[in-house]
Amino acid sequence: MTDLSRTSQKWIASFFLVAVLTALCARFIDLPVALWVKETFIRNPAWAVTTGRMPDLLLHLVLLVSVGACCLRLVRLRKGHVDNLNDFLLLASWDAPASFVAKALLKPLFGRLNNRLWLKNPDLYGFYWFQNRWGYDAFPSGHMLVLVALLALLVRFFPVARIPALLLALVTSVALILTGYHFLSDIVAGCYLGIVVEALVHAAICGRKAPSAA
Repeated sequence: MTDLSRTSQKWIASFFLVAVLTALCARFIDLPVALWVKETFIRNPAWAVTTGRMPDLLLHLVLLVSVGACCLRLVRLRKGHVDNLNDFLLLASWDAPASFVAKALLKPLFGRLNNRLWLKNPDLYGFYWFQNRWGYDAFPSGHMLVLVALLALLVRFFPVARIPALLLALVTSVALILTGYHFLSDIVAGCYLGIVVEALVHAAICGRKAPSAA
Protein backbone atom coordinates (compact mmCIF):
# COMPACT_ATOMS: atom_id res chain seq x y z
CA MET A 1 0.00 0.00 0.00
CA THR A 2 1.37 3.41 -0.97
CA ASP A 3 1.74 6.32 1.42
CA LEU A 4 -0.98 8.17 -0.50
CA SER A 5 -3.39 5.26 -0.02
CA ARG A 6 -2.66 5.12 3.70
CA THR A 7 -3.15 8.86 4.02
CA SER A 8 -6.43 8.68 2.10
CA GLN A 9 -7.66 5.89 4.36
CA LYS A 10 -6.79 7.90 7.45
CA TRP A 11 -8.66 10.93 6.15
CA ILE A 12 -11.70 8.82 5.29
CA ALA A 13 -11.62 7.19 8.72
CA SER A 14 -11.27 10.56 10.44
CA PHE A 15 -14.19 11.94 8.41
CA PHE A 16 -16.54 9.18 9.50
CA LEU A 17 -15.32 9.42 13.09
CA VAL A 18 -15.98 13.17 13.22
CA ALA A 19 -19.30 12.73 11.41
CA VAL A 20 -20.45 10.24 14.03
CA LEU A 21 -19.19 12.43 16.87
CA THR A 22 -20.96 15.46 15.39
CA ALA A 23 -24.20 13.52 14.98
CA LEU A 24 -24.03 12.28 18.58
CA CYS A 25 -23.44 15.81 19.83
CA ALA A 26 -26.36 17.13 17.79
CA ARG A 27 -28.64 14.37 19.04
CA PHE A 28 -27.71 14.06 22.71
CA ILE A 29 -25.40 16.86 23.90
CA ASP A 30 -26.16 20.12 22.11
CA LEU A 31 -29.52 20.83 23.73
CA PRO A 32 -28.54 20.08 27.35
CA VAL A 33 -25.42 22.22 27.00
CA ALA A 34 -27.34 25.06 25.33
CA LEU A 35 -30.02 25.00 28.03
CA TRP A 36 -27.36 25.03 30.75
CA VAL A 37 -25.71 28.03 29.10
CA LYS A 38 -29.09 29.74 28.94
CA GLU A 39 -29.85 29.17 32.62
CA THR A 40 -26.32 29.96 33.80
CA PHE A 41 -25.27 32.84 31.58
CA ILE A 42 -27.74 34.12 29.00
CA ARG A 43 -30.53 34.51 31.55
CA ASN A 44 -28.35 37.21 33.11
CA PRO A 45 -29.46 40.42 31.32
CA ALA A 46 -26.02 42.02 31.51
CA TRP A 47 -24.36 38.95 30.00
CA ALA A 48 -26.99 38.61 27.29
CA VAL A 49 -26.78 42.27 26.28
CA THR A 50 -22.98 42.44 26.39
CA THR A 51 -22.43 39.27 24.36
CA GLY A 52 -25.27 40.14 22.02
CA ARG A 53 -23.52 43.36 21.05
CA MET A 54 -20.22 41.71 20.22
CA PRO A 55 -19.25 42.57 16.63
CA ASP A 56 -18.49 39.82 14.15
CA LEU A 57 -14.90 40.53 13.17
CA LEU A 58 -14.25 37.30 11.27
CA LEU A 59 -14.08 38.92 7.84
CA HIS A 60 -11.81 41.62 9.24
CA LEU A 61 -9.50 38.92 10.62
CA VAL A 62 -9.44 37.11 7.29
CA LEU A 63 -8.57 40.28 5.39
CA LEU A 64 -5.94 41.28 7.94
CA VAL A 65 -4.22 37.90 7.86
CA SER A 66 -4.42 37.46 4.10
CA VAL A 67 -3.27 40.94 3.12
CA GLY A 68 -0.78 41.20 5.97
CA ALA A 69 0.84 37.86 5.19
CA CYS A 70 1.03 38.66 1.49
CA CYS A 71 2.61 42.08 2.07
CA LEU A 72 5.09 40.77 4.62
CA ARG A 73 6.15 37.99 2.27
CA LEU A 74 6.73 40.46 -0.57
CA VAL A 75 8.85 42.64 1.70
CA ARG A 76 10.93 39.65 2.78
CA LEU A 77 11.41 38.50 -0.81
CA ARG A 78 12.60 41.93 -1.86
CA LYS A 79 15.14 41.82 0.94
CA GLY A 80 16.37 38.47 -0.32
CA HIS A 81 14.92 36.29 2.43
CA VAL A 82 14.06 32.84 1.11
CA ASP A 83 13.09 30.49 3.90
CA ASN A 84 10.27 28.52 5.50
CA LEU A 85 8.74 31.68 6.92
CA ASN A 86 8.01 32.83 3.38
CA ASP A 87 6.25 29.54 2.71
CA PHE A 88 4.26 29.98 5.90
CA LEU A 89 3.20 33.49 4.89
CA LEU A 90 2.23 32.33 1.42
CA LEU A 91 0.03 29.58 2.81
CA ALA A 92 -1.47 31.88 5.45
CA SER A 93 -2.47 34.35 2.74
CA TRP A 94 -4.45 31.54 1.10
CA ASP A 95 -5.64 29.64 4.17
CA ALA A 96 -7.59 32.58 5.56
CA PRO A 97 -9.75 33.30 2.49
CA ALA A 98 -10.09 29.61 1.61
CA SER A 99 -11.48 28.77 5.05
CA PHE A 100 -13.79 31.80 4.93
CA VAL A 101 -15.15 30.74 1.53
CA ALA A 102 -15.62 27.19 2.82
CA LYS A 103 -17.75 28.36 5.73
CA ALA A 104 -19.73 30.70 3.45
CA LEU A 105 -20.58 27.76 1.17
CA LEU A 106 -21.32 25.22 3.89
CA LYS A 107 -23.55 27.28 6.17
CA PRO A 108 -26.43 27.66 3.66
CA LEU A 109 -26.05 23.99 2.75
CA PHE A 110 -26.75 22.78 6.29
CA GLY A 111 -29.09 25.63 7.22
CA ARG A 112 -28.89 25.09 10.94
CA LEU A 113 -30.75 27.49 13.20
CA ASN A 114 -28.30 29.34 15.42
CA ASN A 115 -28.35 28.88 19.17
CA ARG A 116 -29.72 32.26 20.16
CA LEU A 117 -32.57 32.12 17.67
CA TRP A 118 -33.36 28.58 18.79
CA LEU A 119 -33.63 29.73 22.41
CA LYS A 120 -36.49 31.98 21.31
CA ASN A 121 -37.99 29.30 19.05
CA PRO A 122 -37.28 25.90 20.69
CA ASP A 123 -39.52 24.05 18.23
CA LEU A 124 -37.23 24.96 15.35
CA TYR A 125 -34.17 22.99 16.50
CA GLY A 126 -32.43 21.13 13.72
CA PHE A 127 -31.05 21.43 10.21
CA TYR A 128 -33.00 23.11 7.42
CA TRP A 129 -31.07 22.23 4.30
CA PHE A 130 -30.29 24.86 1.69
CA GLN A 131 -31.69 27.73 3.75
CA ASN A 132 -29.72 30.82 2.82
CA ARG A 133 -31.54 32.96 5.39
CA TRP A 134 -30.56 35.00 8.39
CA GLY A 135 -30.31 32.89 11.52
CA TYR A 136 -29.87 29.59 9.69
CA ASP A 137 -26.11 29.83 9.74
CA ALA A 138 -24.82 28.04 12.82
CA PHE A 139 -23.24 24.95 11.26
CA PRO A 140 -20.33 24.68 10.97
CA SER A 141 -18.76 27.34 13.17
CA GLY A 142 -17.07 29.74 10.78
CA HIS A 143 -14.93 31.23 13.53
CA MET A 144 -13.51 27.83 14.45
CA LEU A 145 -13.09 26.81 10.82
CA VAL A 146 -10.97 29.87 10.03
CA LEU A 147 -9.10 29.88 13.33
CA VAL A 148 -8.22 26.18 13.27
CA ALA A 149 -7.11 26.37 9.64
CA LEU A 150 -4.63 29.08 10.61
CA LEU A 151 -3.57 27.34 13.81
CA ALA A 152 -3.02 24.06 11.95
CA LEU A 153 -0.77 25.90 9.53
CA LEU A 154 1.08 27.52 12.42
CA VAL A 155 1.69 24.15 14.07
CA ARG A 156 2.80 22.63 10.77
CA PHE A 157 5.64 25.15 10.47
CA PHE A 158 6.25 25.79 14.15
CA PRO A 159 5.54 22.60 16.15
CA VAL A 160 6.58 24.34 19.37
CA ALA A 161 3.33 26.32 19.09
CA ARG A 162 1.20 23.19 19.39
CA ILE A 163 0.15 23.67 23.03
CA PRO A 164 -0.58 27.43 22.76
CA ALA A 165 -2.55 26.72 19.58
CA LEU A 166 -4.60 24.03 21.28
CA LEU A 167 -5.27 26.31 24.24
CA LEU A 168 -6.37 29.15 21.97
CA ALA A 169 -8.70 26.84 20.06
CA LEU A 170 -10.13 25.49 23.32
CA VAL A 171 -10.68 28.93 24.84
CA THR A 172 -12.35 30.18 21.67
CA SER A 173 -14.58 27.10 21.51
CA VAL A 174 -15.71 27.54 25.09
CA ALA A 175 -16.31 31.26 24.53
CA LEU A 176 -18.50 30.60 21.49
CA ILE A 177 -20.59 28.15 23.50
CA LEU A 178 -20.88 30.25 26.66
CA THR A 179 -21.91 33.32 24.69
CA GLY A 180 -24.69 31.29 23.11
CA TYR A 181 -23.54 31.64 19.54
CA HIS A 182 -22.91 27.99 18.79
CA PHE A 183 -23.86 24.45 19.71
CA LEU A 184 -21.09 22.00 20.55
CA SER A 185 -21.51 20.10 17.27
CA ASP A 186 -20.98 23.35 15.33
CA ILE A 187 -17.62 23.68 17.06
CA VAL A 188 -16.59 20.07 16.41
CA ALA A 189 -17.40 20.32 12.71
CA GLY A 190 -15.73 23.71 12.37
CA CYS A 191 -12.51 22.47 13.95
CA TYR A 192 -12.31 19.41 11.72
CA LEU A 193 -13.10 21.33 8.55
CA GLY A 194 -10.43 23.86 9.44
CA ILE A 195 -7.87 21.07 9.52
CA VAL A 196 -9.16 19.75 6.19
CA VAL A 197 -8.99 23.17 4.52
CA GLU A 198 -5.43 23.71 5.73
CA ALA A 199 -4.37 20.31 4.40
CA LEU A 200 -6.00 20.93 1.02
CA VAL A 201 -4.45 24.38 0.64
CA HIS A 202 -1.04 23.03 1.60
CA ALA A 203 -1.32 20.16 -0.87
CA ALA A 204 -2.54 22.44 -3.67
CA ILE A 205 0.09 25.14 -3.25
CA CYS A 206 3.09 23.10 -2.18
CA GLY A 207 2.35 20.20 -4.50
CA ARG A 208 2.86 17.72 -1.69
CA LYS A 209 0.81 14.89 -0.39
CA ALA A 210 -1.85 15.78 2.14
CA PRO A 211 -0.61 15.20 5.68
CA SER A 212 -1.67 12.28 7.74
CA ALA A 213 -4.88 12.77 9.68
CA ALA A 214 -3.42 10.89 12.60
